[in-house]
Amino acid sequence: MADEKRFDKRFETNEDAFVSFNESYLLGKIKNISDGGLCFEYMSADEIDKIGELKKTFINIWTPLDSISISNLPCETVYDCKSDNNVFNTGYSSRRCGVRFLYTDDYLRAELDKLKY
Repeated sequence: MADEKRFDKRFETNEDAFVSFNESYLLGKIKNISDGGLCFEYMSADEIDKIGELKKTFINIWTPLDSISISNLPCETVYDCKSDNNVFNTGYSSRRCGVRFLYTDDYLRAELDKLKY
């Protein structure tokens, strides 16, 4: 078993939550979240259509019922790889991406805590 490299405990989300990037049209569904970052899956049409190259960027997080809406949260891509799980049930491939938050304050942490299951 590989050593765990995460510093913070991960939590499943208690409702559907999504992430988008300011520099990209790609949209993902959050799989789990921690105090330090989150993991999400997204659809990719091909190897060019992926997030990994963005590195430092800003993300937006929201839920369908608008119980959470966070804009321009600075983060850094930690990994971006193919996923065997096709969460979107389409012919496109699924990818899994992990990001580390570069900045959070008390308000942002409180908003992110609302997502934890």
